[in-house]
Amino acid sequence: MAGFVAIPLGNRMAKTNNVILQKNRDLQNTLGALELSQAENTKIMYMVAHDLRNPISSMIMMANLILDDPQINGENKYLLENIKTSCRNSMNLIAEMLLPKKNNNQLMKEEVKIDTLLKYCVDILNHKAEEKQQETHLTTLPVTALISKEKMWRVLTNLIANAIKFTPLGKNIDVIMQSTYEFITIIIKDEGISIPNSLKNLVFDWDTMGKRKVTNGEKPFGMGLAISKQIISAHDGKIWFESKENVGTAFFIEFPVKN
Repeated sequence: MAGFVAIPLGNRMAKTNNVILQKNRDLQNTLGALELSQAENTKIMYMVAHDLRNPISSMIMMANLILDDPQINGENKYLLENIKTSCRNSMNLIAEMLLPKKNNNQLMKEEVKIDTLLKYCVDILNHKAEEKQQETHLTTLPVTALISKEKMWRVLTNLIANAIKFTPLGKNIDVIMQSTYEFITIIIKDEGISIPNSLKNLVFDWDTMGKRKVTNGEKPFGMGLAISKQIISAHDGKIWFESKENVGTAFFIEFPVKN
């Protein structure tokens, strides 16, 4: 064919090899940058976690001092006990963050009264609902399950807090517990803004693409549902949702009563 110049096979292989080598160098540089970024983020996380220990420890100490007063009783005592429990849960989370190697698949489980845990989670967030003139309705059963109490607390408070965030003023939030001999199902149902179809496949992702606009200026951070999914999976359970426009959203979590 006129004008065609054959390139020797050796030259073509050399050029291809050079391209591959350059791509490999680019990939190594990218991986190195990612490792540095991850190391820096981990260092920042350790610093923040370490610095949070002192103020939270002080809150526990102050709660204990106030609780020692015999005049503290009734609702005030109950609220202080909730503050103390929340601080202890936060300290457990900080201790976990400071461990050099974390594995959510190896949970420290204990027998926990799920109805008591649910009531506690609703109570500590009730003031947020009251700020938006919302009513929270809790339905439970007396069931004990083998779970990580602190991690399940994180899941439940995150889901209830989300229901409050994404529900307009004056609406209702239902927290419903159902149980069989083998499984517990917890439903957090709101009358909120629902999840648009464009985000339904993103809400459990680690990135922030699945964030929705909230109803009263709150700030969503976009990772709570990803963390919740990881925790529920570590309990051999599952988490899912149903959402209808102009009706609301219901999140479901299901996990075994025992391993």
